[in-house]
Amino acid sequence: MQHMETRNPVEQLEETLRHAYVLIASCCDDSYLYSCCMGVKRADQLREVQNEITFYLQLFPLASFVDNTRTWERLLSRACPLCSRETTDDLHAVHHAEHEDRLRTEVLMANGFENLGTHPPSKPEEEKTEGQVMNMRGLADLIGGAKGAELLHFSLSQILAATDNLSDGNLVGNGGFGCVYKGKLSNGVDIAVKRHDASSFQGPHEFRTEIESIPNLRHRNIIALLGCCVQAEESILIYEYMPNKCLASIIADETKRELLNWSKRLQIIKGIADGLVYLHGHSQMCIVHRDIKASNILLDHEMNAKITDFGLALMLAPNTTAEVAVMGTYGYADPEYVATRIISEKADVYGFGIVLLEIISGKLIQSYNLKVKGH
Repeated sequence: MQHMETRNPVEQLEETLRHAYVLIASCCDDSYLYSCCMGVKRADQLREVQNEITFYLQLFPLASFVDNTRTWERLLSRACPLCSRETTDDLHAVHHAEHEDRLRTEVLMANGFENLGTHPPSKPEEEKTEGQVMNMRGLADLIGGAKGAELLHFSLSQILAATDNLSDGNLVGNGGFGCVYKGKLSNGVDIAVKRHDASSFQGPHEFRTEIESIPNLRHRNIIALLGCCVQAEESILIYEYMPNKCLASIIADETKRELLNWSKRLQIIKGIADGLVYLHGHSQMCIVHRDIKASNILLDHEMNAKITDFGLALMLAPNTTAEVAVMGTYGYADPEYVATRIISEKADVYGFGIVLLEIISGKLIQSYNLKVKGH
């Protein structure tokens, strides 16, 4: 180990093993009477040492990987000094932008330039109550503007054709917002269709929040919103499809958990961190997600992390806080935010810390699907 941060665990393991040797040697030298009197204390000491050894042995593969990665980065920087980390990150960003633009183009071509515009139809196909019409007009205006970003509009018939009439066979997830279906466009492009539940109290607000926030976000670790459908009583969002589904499903499944070798775990951790840094500091506004958890981290075919579900997101001015109702998920919600109702980007950092522990340990917190009620 060449770096201090990764060498420390090895040195601490060595010290723990030395301590274990001393304990075992002293046990061998103890008299029968001493062993009878102090046996419980000795057992506790040995158990504590055993736990420390187990901890360092689990940590060693990650420390070794980090150390090797840093060594290779140093060697590559010497061999090619012009290829700095910033240059590499820029190349990744350009590659992601090109991929997303290509995906949007494929979606546009699949539906036809004449049938698919950037604005929803001006006339609703079915009669609605006055309240529904006003709500539809509000959403139509919002989608048409989309805060400066183009948002493709799908007809309900296109959604039904892509998802086999929203069949249960294409259902890939559900929650308080509604259901998510896998779909396939006419040219073979896979999409994820998020259908909001009309009876959900938070549904319209979450739908509006996602349309306001996601279209302007372009980052390799943020899910891409491709379009929407607002028709009849349906409010539907269309995203890029993630074949490996969510991080929570991988961790919860003992068979799929084998996909999470240490290099993939580090890749996922870094991806989530990069996505949060972008949301908090490098997007057009400071966006606080408010519900960072394993089930809101999607994984593509290469196990790259994508932050999703911006229904509870808040937009803040940089380096500011706000007092809001408490929303989120038990176990992931920042206790300080829950107690004070003061929100900042620190709430996302707390949630990221919980997800980090889940990734390293390979275990989910028991209450990850229990919702925090608004106060």
